[in-house]
Amino acid sequence: IVIPHGFEQPPLVSSIKKSKVLKVVSAGRFVAKKGFYDLIKAADRLQKDNIPAQIELFGSGPLEAELREQINDLNLKNIQLIGWTENLHDEFREADVFCIPSLEEPFGLIIGEAMMSGLPVITTKTDGAIEIFGTNPEKKGGIYIDFSSPDQIKNAIQVICNDEKRYLLAKNAQDNIHTNFSLEILSRKLRDLFENAA
Repeated sequence: IVIPHGFEQPPLVSSIKKSKVLKVVSAGRFVAKKGFYDLIKAADRLQKDNIPAQIELFGSGPLEAELREQINDLNLKNIQLIGWTENLHDEFREADVFCIPSLEEPFGLIIGEAMMSGLPVITTKTDGAIEIFGTNPEKKGGIYIDFSSPDQIKNAIQVICNDEKRYLLAKNAQDNIHTNFSLEILSRKLRDLFENAA
């Protein structure tokens, strides 16, 4: 029996948030399995096509110098590395979309936290993402991309630049959390487990 992590239930997204420049947030340890090289390559494609998006990458780790060098070599103005923040929830509230291009990822707590804040999620088809979004990701607030696919990251970001599409995905993300991963659902499943065991 697997009971997934539960999340708090913030107020639901109630209106379309319009953005002239799409703010994309990503976060994690700067290690190879997080796929941040692909995110930087996607930023290069976005910049070349003049797509109005700004990527903020939160974290630290052994690949930080290499990632920063890649950004500098490509002369990218639309992505910046930012250290860890004490309150990522504040960043989520200011953002438009969360992107996690991992090559492997278990159940993603950070994905759920982004969805709580009303963010659509661009994600690779890792075990954790599949558990959250299933076989029809857009109805649950996500967009799947293949592993190591900068072009697909760029295309997904371009799709979310549409305000109405972004609002629909954001609403679906919060509905998914409320319906399937709330603390109420978690406590109910734990109670049923204990009662059945007894």
